[in-house]
Amino acid sequence: MGKLELAFIALCVAACDKTSGEGAKAEKAEKAEKKAEPEEKGDKKKKSDDSDKDDKDDKKVAKKKSDDDEPPPKPTEPPACTVNAQKVWAKGINTLTGLTAIAMTDGRTAIGYATGNTPQVLVVGSKGEGKLLKVAVDPASTFAARAPKAGQGSRAIWRVTPVKLEDKGANAFVDFRDEYKLTEPKGVAEKGKRVVCGPTDSQEKWVKDEGDAHFEDPKSNKDPVAAIVKFNQAVTGASSVSGTYSEVRDCRTFYDPKKDETWIVGSRLEIKLEKDGTASEAFSELFVESGANGAMKQLHKTVIKLDPKKLNWRPTDYEVPVSHELADGSFLVAARVGGSALVAAQLEHDKKVRGSFKSYPGYYNMPDASEDGPDDVLIASLKEKDGYVLRAMRIPGTKSELPAAFSKVTTDEDDSHSESRPEFLRDSKGQRWVAYIENAEKGKGHLEIIPVNAGFRATGKPYGVTKEDEKATEARLVAQKDGGFVVAYVRDAGNGTGELVTEDLDCKVMQK
Repeated sequence: MGKLELAFIALCVAACDKTSGEGAKAEKAEKAEKKAEPEEKGDKKKKSDDSDKDDKDDKKVAKKKSDDDEPPPKPTEPPACTVNAQKVWAKGINTLTGLTAIAMTDGRTAIGYATGNTPQVLVVGSKGEGKLLKVAVDPASTFAARAPKAGQGSRAIWRVTPVKLEDKGANAFVDFRDEYKLTEPKGVAEKGKRVVCGPTDSQEKWVKDEGDAHFEDPKSNKDPVAAIVKFNQAVTGASSVSGTYSEVRDCRTFYDPKKDETWIVGSRLEIKLEKDGTASEAFSELFVESGANGAMKQLHKTVIKLDPKKLNWRPTDYEVPVSHELADGSFLVAARVGGSALVAAQLEHDKKVRGSFKSYPGYYNMPDASEDGPDDVLIASLKEKDGYVLRAMRIPGTKSELPAAFSKVTTDEDDSHSESRPEFLRDSKGQRWVAYIENAEKGKGHLEIIPVNAGFRATGKPYGVTKEDEKATEARLVAQKDGGFVVAYVRDAGNGTGELVTEDLDCKVMQK
């Protein structure tokens, strides 16, 4: 084959849209080369062959480009999956905390979870092998030393994020919220709150906010601003309370093992108070913070409309935040705003917003961000009238811009009226998979896995991970180097708790 032919084929392959899967296209092009007729001697004949082949290659490239734009044939068979191993690792899993999976640089995946209020880490290796590690806790840390005592309060652990693995233990950041009775109420509220995101193995302060639960306490939430004013007067002893009041409402930790970088994304409320004790301005902000004692950097702001006739107003919080390093080195950040829309943007490495935020209307549950070859994928469930549907967007590795809208994820055509808690994976052989919970009731339902193409359309029927009466609350997919993947999931055990289960699966998409 001549240099001209090789150069042209390389150009065709490079020109293909990345959403079609570069690896798959290169493989198809290579097979096409092998089937091509041998070139004949003579410049004239060679030039004619090149021209004919160019036309054929153009048609092939055009056909390949449309492959992911058109729906694949209607799936008739589920993937053929072999369960190589299954293991129950722990019971009493805190379903609120769920699972946080971090792909470490040594090829293992660390999954953070909690049994009750005790943080733990499951390390998953090859073929589903793994081990459990205790999370290191400094007795003087806020997590250990200031935990509410029985009968005096409660703790809600939002997330356990592994950041370092040792032979016999792990270091992790734990995000939590405490609610407790105030022993010496200074204001109207009788309940206090503490919001913390930070390491448990030290006394370092990352995000930590503590004070009266003005918006949650039944004694104060009928007029929270008046409660805040009374609280400030009791603390300062001053009659004038003009100035600003702020509180952290929520936060989540994120970790990038490639750069050994940790950052926190959260929601903060700020209120401007006048001398007469009224609120003249209020807003919520989505913030990012990096490093111990770091400053909070505002990413997005939502102004709260204050109605003087409505005293029992509530903050518009940024909920279920997600952050992820993208293929081009920038960072994705997304969060739901007050249950009305999902806002998202790209951040530079210093966490400054690149361009502007985009808004995606609707009530989205917590998204999942994953790598897809040279691209990245953001997938979430969107609430509709009869339940939840799956939506996803492809973030091209060559563009510094987020798509204008989510795409529909086509799964199957069964009687399901709701699909939620999706997890996306591209395995080592290039096959894409989506795991999701079908027909969840009270957060638990049937766990299924389905193969999809680059356009998020099913290429096979779903494979049921949970059987018969089993139900799950969420799952994480861990790719294996030699193909296949491990699915780690929380299986419902009743009484609001779960079991941490892993299955080593080899799945093949059935073609007819």
